[in-house]
Amino acid sequence: MSYDILIFEPAAVSDKDFPQWWKRVSRWEEPHDYDTTEGSTPAIRSFFRELIRTFPPINGPYALTDEEVDAREAEGLPIGDYVIGADFIYAGVGWSDANVFAKTVGQLAWTQRLAVAYLSEDGSIFRP
Repeated sequence: MSYDILIFEPAAVSDKDFPQWWKRVSRWEEPHDYDTTEGSTPAIRSFFRELIRTFPPINGPYALTDEEVDAREAEGLPIGDYVIGADFIYAGVGWSDANVFAKTVGQLAWTQRLAVAYLSEDGSIFRP
């Protein structure tokens, strides 16, 4: 089980419509590869580039090798799991990294003017 956060473009959905939107979007039916930021908004692409500096991905073209993942885990260093859409990133880390992850995501999202839904907590949404 992981600690999960959704980062998304604020104009994509209102707080009121979020549950229905998330239910639809989380079917992963967009016609593209969910491992890359190709086709994502500029803010999503920039956010992802910054986030993977601290939480490198275990999937996609920027993924660590299995050996690198094992080494990071042995040293207690964080890794991330990502699903990337046109206007969102669904990101997860191990619970031991949750506090640092939530703080980092919040800071980067604010810089990029993106909204954040804390799915593994109370589902609250913070907007720029």
